[in-house]
Amino acid sequence: MRPRKYINRVSVYQGVATADGVGGSTSVMSLLGDSWCNVKTLSVQRVTDLGLNENSLLIEVNLRDRSDIDYSITNTQLKYQNLFYNIIRVEPINLDGKEIKITAASNQL
Repeated sequence: MRPRKYINRVSVYQGVATADGVGGSTSVMSLLGDSWCNVKTLSVQRVTDLGLNENSLLIEVNLRDRSDIDYSITNTQLKYQNLFYNIIRVEPINLDGKEIKITAASNQL
């Protein structure tokens, strides 16, 4: 592994249900941790699934897999440069699984 391979920093958030004080619950985003990574911006894509017509900004994040952070697709978001990105895909880069590639999308342009 070469030095200074990861020069960007992302924060990983996960949705957690908390009591709202009146007998119900609400969902808030809880910080799981920060990770050093390498971020590559992909081209803006127009998404037209289920009749929705919206643009989404895509990023590709390469980072080391940490056992204390769950990089699952469901209910997990990345924060990079004050934008929140929903995780679309998580893939291993090498065979031993120490590095992963995450593709994430944001609807905020």
